[in-house]
Amino acid sequence: MKKSITLLLLTFAFLGLAACSSGDKEVNEIYNKALEAAEEMNSAEVDIEMKQEMSVPQEEDAMVMESQMSGAIITEPLAMHQKGTTSISMGEEMDEPMEMEQELYFVDNEMYSFDSITEEWLKMDDSTIPMDFINTEQMDTSDQLNMFKDYVDNLKYEETDEAYIFQFSPNQEEVKTLAEDLLEGIMPEELTSQLGEEVTDVLENTEMNHLEVEMFIRKDSYQIEKYHVDMDMTMSLEGEEINIKQNMSTVYHNINTIDHIEIPEEIKESAKEVSGF
Repeated sequence: MKKSITLLLLTFAFLGLAACSSGDKEVNEIYNKALEAAEEMNSAEVDIEMKQEMSVPQEEDAMVMESQMSGAIITEPLAMHQKGTTSISMGEEMDEPMEMEQELYFVDNEMYSFDSITEEWLKMDDSTIPMDFINTEQMDTSDQLNMFKDYVDNLKYEETDEAYIFQFSPNQEEVKTLAEDLLEGIMPEELTSQLGEEVTDVLENTEMNHLEVEMFIRKDSYQIEKYHVDMDMTMSLEGEEINIKQNMSTVYHNINTIDHIEIPEEIKESAKEVSGF
């Protein structure tokens, strides 16, 4: 179980490697302006498309998960709404992909989540929500920029009429260092102590076969408009290898235009209170 949790967290950590800096004076100037703009971002709408393929050498069929999510976030005080679909297929082991609808509200320290199996809304309050996992670092662009600004030197730089485009592919050691730093920020202290040396062991047995990141920064506002991650890595867990390929695109729009997020009354009235997910 601990190995599974570690693998999941490390996958998220590697996917979070989506910002960069460089010794080039012009790039540093653009980067610093982007950081200033990111720190001023207090709300945005976000669209995420993701495809992940997990396979092991001993098995012919890979597990493929595809998801499309749209949502909105306000950073202070934290509020969010996410809605989308996820499909999972496992080759010949499944006649057809399993599809799930997902929707979540988090407002005023209360979370409402739609269970697509029972078609019920579930409610949790701040006494039962694992608050350490309600983390904005994957959505807050200033957190992302701050976390990675000292690490990446092999930055490629392009520009179009409307955007600056940063591209980078960190080496093995840079990737592992970034993942460790990112995990420190997103993992609850209690879970960190429970996992002990698991994280270190997995990192030492992880090979990044391919990692490319593109970040698009608007010229008119220096806001991060889009980033794209293409990743292929192999992890060795208890003598078994797991290959993970992931392609993810995130688009920000309508930045600083969202005043509030409301939970519909019909959801509040019908939701079933639970002690935890």
